[in-house]
Amino acid sequence: MTSGLRTKGGFTLLELLLVTGLMMVLMGLLLPVLLRVKAKASEVQCINNLHQMDLALKMFSDDNGALPRSYVRRGTKYERRTLQDWLVPGYVGGSGVFWCSADPSRKSAELTGWRVASGVMLPPNTSSYMYNDLLPDAPPRARSASAPLIWDQMPWHSGGMNLVYMDGSIKRLEEGTFNRVYFNWYTIISRPDP
Repeated sequence: MTSGLRTKGGFTLLELLLVTGLMMVLMGLLLPVLLRVKAKASEVQCINNLHQMDLALKMFSDDNGALPRSYVRRGTKYERRTLQDWLVPGYVGGSGVFWCSADPSRKSAELTGWRVASGVMLPPNTSSYMYNDLLPDAPPRARSASAPLIWDQMPWHSGGMNLVYMDGSIKRLEEGTFNRVYFNWYTIISRPDP
């Protein structure tokens, strides 16, 4: 004999709350891992950008006999030239190389002030990276393998910044370490020749 009660094929409120609670716990465990992976991917992209700029600077130097200068004399005046001005026309494929994905100012620069140079959209005199513009005029002893060439403007990568040396090696420096590296190099170029 069958009873007149039939059960519906749905979930009870307790089952729904239990599944929702488990999903929230799993999301809470996975979110920090995903954020660390995203930060590491951003740092790897930054290192790739620095490597591409290093190669472009080496090719420029081979073609022109010197590294690019930040200021070029035009008659009686000096004109500021950025790395983009020097490298985009023939050495780098686009302006994305000049921006670190961890740079928070990248988005605001993308929204305002872009210009076109050699058919490529470029922000006006901005980049996520700094170039050692003292190198072109530095004495030969200062252009050693340990000379800093290009680096992050700020320590965007979990309190660290990436730095390319003249020999092409790329290292991550913790916040505050870069000043010591740059100062040590600068003392070499400021000493008179023996």
